[in-house]
Amino acid sequence: GINAEYGEKMVQSIESGGSSGTNVFLMSCAQLAEKMIETMKKIETRRKGAVNKLPDFNDFLARFDSTDYPSDQFIEIPGQYNLAGSEAVGGRWLKKPDSLSTVKLNNCDSMISIMSSMRRPKKIKVRGNNEKEYSFLVKGGEDLRLDQRIEQLFCVMNSTLRTHPSCSSRNLSIKTYQV
Repeated sequence: GINAEYGEKMVQSIESGGSSGTNVFLMSCAQLAEKMIETMKKIETRRKGAVNKLPDFNDFLARFDSTDYPSDQFIEIPGQYNLAGSEAVGGRWLKKPDSLSTVKLNNCDSMISIMSSMRRPKKIKVRGNNEKEYSFLVKGGEDLRLDQRIEQLFCVMNSTLRTHPSCSSRNLSIKTYQV
């Protein structure tokens, strides 16, 4: 994974002494720290906005294949249920959504993209049993409510862009993601 790659690069960099050829045992603590920071920056620069392998981040998703499971065990593609629909009142379902009509996960693309924004979310692509690809942004360890509100705002803006004649004629829109 990433930690193993980072460790290998760090060891190679320190052992080689870098371009100056300085032996690690002859370096001061400040020089060694500088060397480590330099190596970390090289690794991070290469990874930002890059395409990476899914197994480096999530082995389960990388190996997932719906044919390995009985037909009554499945993972639904997220974002198919809408609480604002007529079947929901006050955030509660009047009846259970029909899982027979939803799209199920077949497998995941083996490559992911790391976005270059501050939190560096990962963009993954999954394939459904309807043969379509679905893209998702995956973020870890943070509150997603703000992201959800921003995506809702983008949807409203897209509606406005579609109804405005000059924007509509140029097919202007904002790419949105399910949160």
